[in-house]
Amino acid sequence: MRWPASTDDLYVLKCGPDVDGERWGYKIGRTQCLSRRVAEHSRNMPFPLETQAVYTDCGFVETRVHRRLATYRSQAATSREWFCAPWPVIETAILAEIDLVRQNTEIIDSD
Repeated sequence: MRWPASTDDLYVLKCGPDVDGERWGYKIGRTQCLSRRVAEHSRNMPFPLETQAVYTDCGFVETRVHRRLATYRSQAATSREWFCAPWPVIETAILAEIDLVRQNTEIIDSD
């Protein structure tokens, strides 16, 4: 099976004290160097950022996940990559998009 060409990881960050991610939300992005991205984003946050999850080589679903979660987009954040939703909603959206790409890839490969 061929995956879309991507060396980026999909990551989910949250503010440390925001246990359920519903106050400040979750940042969903893609990067090749997570530690650098966490450091960059942490400079502008009132609390340290924590990594909630990393999906290796799945950065190609970032735009699809953002679209799926559009109704949860944070109105307070200056970046369009922050979403205020319970973690199970975020995780389900990510896994669904990865699975959709996987299914589509299997269909293409079977032809």
